[in-house]
Amino acid sequence: MDVLTLIATVPVVVVVALDTQRCVPSSWKAQERSISLAVSKINGFYNGFNEKDNSTVYYDKLNGRSAQLVNFTIGDVYESMKVIVDYKAGKRYLIDFKKNECVEHGITWGFNDICIPGNSDQTFGYYLGLDNRKGGYIDAVAFEKRVDYHGQHADLTVTLTKDLYVPVQVLMRGLDDDTYLAISLLSDVVSPFPPEESDVFDPPSGCTEGGVSFEVLPGAMAALLGH
Repeated sequence: MDVLTLIATVPVVVVVALDTQRCVPSSWKAQERSISLAVSKINGFYNGFNEKDNSTVYYDKLNGRSAQLVNFTIGDVYESMKVIVDYKAGKRYLIDFKKNECVEHGITWGFNDICIPGNSDQTFGYYLGLDNRKGGYIDAVAFEKRVDYHGQHADLTVTLTKDLYVPVQVLMRGLDDDTYLAISLLSDVVSPFPPEESDVFDPPSGCTEGGVSFEVLPGAMAALLGH
């Protein structure tokens, strides 16, 4: 199945209460599938590679925290990680399952709301899907957002459903020397996230303190949430 087919048929399963603001729900869980194509300059030569990411994203605005379980490949290298960000405590935890280690970082940024901007020049509406009959497409609204993700600059196009503002798609374009394009599709969105899964935000004991540099995770949702 190619990327265009995935974009046209991405499923969304939602049980969510409507917010009065034009923001994503305050509590949700979603599956993210991402494909990235990149060209990097290494030792004076340009090299192309691809990244594939399959992750579970947790968003908890009420308690000021988010988390992501990430399985991804860069070329032929497979990685499995988890990131927990506690914005109120000013902590970011990166758990590397392959290395069996946890690194704790202090952070200075706050919780990232995902809201449609009031400036109409930054937003546009469209139908997501191939079937124009009622129920055969997603009535969506998208907006542009520029981010600084641990020193990497990118433009994001964030797509939400027009009724409940549920995230369904994010496109990311790199703005620095490394040229890349990432397409992230979100499915199986549930709001609020199941309370029995709230332990996903609990960091393991024995995390070591990290330095000032942060490992960048693949996929557009990591950049959007500041993971």
